[in-house]
Formats: sequence, C-alpha cells, structure tokens
Amino acid sequence: SSDVCSSDLTMSSRTMVVPHTYDDDVMKDALRRYPDRARFFENANAIHVCYTGNLYGIRGAALVANVARRMRTEDASKPIVIDVFGAVRGTDKRQLEALGPGVRFHGNVSYQESLAAMQHADVLLLLDVPSPGSPFFPSKLAEYLGTRRPIIALAADDSATARIAREMGLMLCPYTEAPIRIDAAVYDQPLDRRAVYANRAETYRELIEKMNGLAG
Repeated sequence: SSDVCSSDLTMSSRTMVVPHTYDDDVMKDALRRYPDRARFFENANAIHVCYTGNLYGIRGAALVANVARRMRTEDASKPIVIDVFGAVRGTDKRQLEALGPGVRFHGNVSYQESLAAMQHADVLLLLDVPSPGSPFFPSKLAEYLGTRRPIIALAADDSATARIAREMGLMLCPYTEAPIRIDAAVYDQPLDRRAVYANRAETYRELIEKMNGLAG
C-alpha cells in the first residue's frame, strides 16, 4: 500500500501501487465480440440477476440460495432468474441444481464472455465473504462498476464492501432473511460517475510512463 511505500524513502522512489480497476476498452471489446444478449440470457421476459465468479467454501452456493429465497419483484409477470457464471463443484453444484429454474448455472466461460454477460444483465449480484468486519475488496466489484449496471451487494454491515456500497449508492443487503426487492430503487441507483471513472484502469501508455519515471 501507499503507507508501506512511504515508510521508506528509497522504497518509495522505486515503487508504485497499481490499483484494482476495470478497463473501458476491454469492456467495449467484450460487447463487440458478444453483442447478443440471448447468448447468455434465454428468457427475454425474465429479470436476469448475474453473478460471475467461482462459488466455494463460505462464499458458496448457500449464499446464492439465500438470495434466491429473498428475491421479490413488483411485476409478477417477470420471473427472477439468478444466472451464475463460474466454477461450481460438488456439494455447491448440487445445491444450485436443487434450486430449480430460478437459478441457472452456466459453468465456466471465457473472461470476455463474463464481461459481456455482466453488461447484458439486468442486475449484478456481489457476494462478499459473510464475515463481520471483512477488510477485503471483492475483485469482481471493480469490473461490476465498469459496467454501469445496477448492483446488489450482500455484505456484513461493517465490512469494506459495505462502506464502498454506501459511498457509491449501491443496494446493500445484509445476510438475513429480509426480502430483496427488485424495483425502481435498484434500477435508479445513483452510481457516482466520478467514483466509477476514478476506478478506471490507467492505459498501457500511462503505466509505462510511470514505470519509466521510477527507473529514471
């Protein structure tokens, strides 16, 4: 971190921190390659809630099952489908399959396919580790922000993820049994555009210039 770098002047002069960010150009390229929403989401009438990433351990299928039980929508004609893109094995996979048509398991896809799926989804689902005071930044959140899609974040109330969700106006849900309503409050999330842009990856040229500055 910057604190570590600044603790030693010699180290500071030869070190830079590359933040965890998204790349606009990569996002756009993924949509150009996979422009068809139906490739990922077959039911055009459904509300598709997309989760990308592996499910295992304490961040496993049980959390998806928790969300599936709690999801509600004001429009009964539009079913909610949770689409899971990523590796799910063993007991977790059997748990997902037991949830029925409300959860669709897509398995592993390429990185660019996952980026395209995020951008075609109606809502994105973020599952943080359900641990009080969790200090971790979920890597998927960086890419989720780059899609400008609505985000539902499940996280402990005092976690780093919860703090970020509040600052950016995301829908924050604790790990309880309280209903999660997919309504205007979700779609009208006031994502702070300045904060989203600040999380944009620096271009290759910008990084090279910084590295040259360190070497000079």
